[in-house]
Amino acid sequence: MSMWSITSVTKLSDGESAAEKRSEWKRLAHVMISLIPSGDSADYYVNKVDALYKGSKRKLYNILARYDISNAQELKKCIDWNISVGKRNEFSRFDRELSLLMEADRIRRIESEENPEEQYRLNVANDYLRRMPHGGIGAYDYSFTAFYCLIGRQLGWLTKDETWSYIEKLVLLAKQNYSDWHEYCIGFVVGLEYCSQNTNFNYVKEGKNRIMRLLNFQDSPMVQIKLN
Repeated sequence: MSMWSITSVTKLSDGESAAEKRSEWKRLAHVMISLIPSGDSADYYVNKVDALYKGSKRKLYNILARYDISNAQELKKCIDWNISVGKRNEFSRFDRELSLLMEADRIRRIESEENPEEQYRLNVANDYLRRMPHGGIGAYDYSFTAFYCLIGRQLGWLTKDETWSYIEKLVLLAKQNYSDWHEYCIGFVVGLEYCSQNTNFNYVKEGKNRIMRLLNFQDSPMVQIKLN
């Protein structure tokens, strides 16, 4: 039986243990992390998410180094920022700003932006104006942060209690801001595009296509586990 073969996350009673509670959080965190892999081997990790954050310390250290995280202090700072602010904060700010403008004024605002990176992100926010779920691109923040947490635990940079405290917060944020995995995937996909200016476009395109498959693939955790 697949580790994902449950249909919903139920409310835990007072008699249930912390281990059982953490098992539920882990299942949801794994679904969130399953959106991250890309390339030819990405589908392999659909039901083997733990393989993404386990392995040699050199491998895990190098993964975090790609996100400018090189020690426990930087990891905790990144996690705390992603939970409290994240990329979603700026996206929401751009969304609010652009929503107050007529189309011609939005175009002028974007074209007048001198910072090319910010201009790119404004363009993405404009492309998805009034088309986003309540949670915006928060799913991007939550998935990557859960990934960082589990890698940090493997490296010994987070204690067990720290790891599960963070994971609980991320799972609750996901549940509070998205009604289902379809909405969550929209948030993640747009977040992927929003944060990928310097990434090969094929990575973003392939990521979108693979995530859409996850919503329909029979053995996908997104089909077998409900977000809410």
